[in-house]
Amino acid sequence: MEYLILAAIVALLFGILFLMSPETLGKWGEAGNRTIMVLDEKLSSIRLLTGLALLILGGFIIWAVAPYGALWYLHLIGIISIFFGILYLAAPEGLKMLSTIFNVVLLSTDEVVLAVRKTAGIILLVAGAYILYSVYYLGAK
Repeated sequence: MEYLILAAIVALLFGILFLMSPETLGKWGEAGNRTIMVLDEKLSSIRLLTGLALLILGGFIIWAVAPYGALWYLHLIGIISIFFGILYLAAPEGLKMLSTIFNVVLLSTDEVVLAVRKTAGIILLVAGAYILYSVYYLGAK
């Protein structure tokens, strides 16, 4: 029950933050958007190891979930892992091209969150209050 109380408190705090302080949200967004490291540069130095690891991981995932038809989506993850493993090993330039293509920001989540911050704040406040009510109501029984 403690984790539910913690979740409710976090929801209430963020709900108040969304409603009262858009400047703080903007500052947190700027801090979160800072580049810490460029993964392409780090992985290119260990390209062979990364490619082999992705191939082995993808093959293992497919092998492990083969008997379970209900886990069909894990086959997709294995296939994607094998695809990128082959790219790392056989076509690193193609991988760089894909990275350049997908580095384009299509939708800024900061702008979306700030646009719906009042609605999100109210939803978080209601959810936090409901969780607290439920915890204390169920805890009283």
